[in-house]
Amino acid sequence: PTLKLCNMKGSDSQNKRGIRRDQVTLKLVGYADDPEAIMPTRKNRRLFKKGETLKAALLILGSSDTELSSREIGLELMGDRGLDQNDNDLLKQITSRVYTALKREAELGRAQAIRKAGHPVSWKLVA
Repeated sequence: PTLKLCNMKGSDSQNKRGIRRDQVTLKLVGYADDPEAIMPTRKNRRLFKKGETLKAALLILGSSDTELSSREIGLELMGDRGLDQNDNDLLKQITSRVYTALKREAELGRAQAIRKAGHPVSWKLVA
């Protein structure tokens, strides 16, 4: 039988009949059982609500006497949330979000990025 597929993007995209691309692929290679039985459901693991990363980063910066890097802020944020601080992938994501949020604040004049040669960007609040 000929399968007619529509243009699909993303792993969980569906065609007009509600058939997922991965289900079609399994059928093409001869898998006859229910594909849902072997496919994990994808959880939307959202750790922070909108603006929550910025608020937490500003609180951490405000309570600090020194400049802090995005990574240091991320580590403290993870500790406050009870998250595993040894999870490097999660730390990378949080550090990136902290950097982006503080970069926006620096553009608005509410935070200052301090750049030193050979060191990561440090942040401090503008008084």
